[in-house]
Amino acid sequence: MFMFYIKWIKITANQKESRIDFAPGLNIIYGPSNTGKSLIMDCIDYVFGFTPKINRPSKIVDNSNGYTHVELELKTDKESVSLKREIGTTKVSVISHHSEIESGSYSSDRNAKKNINDIFLKLIGINDVH
Repeated sequence: MFMFYIKWIKITANQKESRIDFAPGLNIIYGPSNTGKSLIMDCIDYVFGFTPKINRPSKIVDNSNGYTHVELELKTDKESVSLKREIGTTKVSVISHHSEIESGSYSSDRNAKKNINDIFLKLIGINDVH
């Protein structure tokens, strides 16, 4: 079985970085209301390719908060893949130390030739063109 997990996620706002490290297995994010739990999920969703819409906005895309980009690292048994997405773009920069995943620029646009979803499919063992 192919597996990967999020090793860490980092969001940059107003030139300050906030980073959370994760461990393999179940990670629980808890805390009082309005402390950023949902924002963490929004950041993961955004780097994985979510495009905000009028009926489904994103807190991190609202530039009044000063967010500039989100980064995360995916870890497999022996290899890693880092993703970085600037706020307000469809471009995802990929740095791969994984033998089957090419580093470079990918897109969250579903019509793009190099779609970010290709990486996730490869990480779970699906190499067919979709």
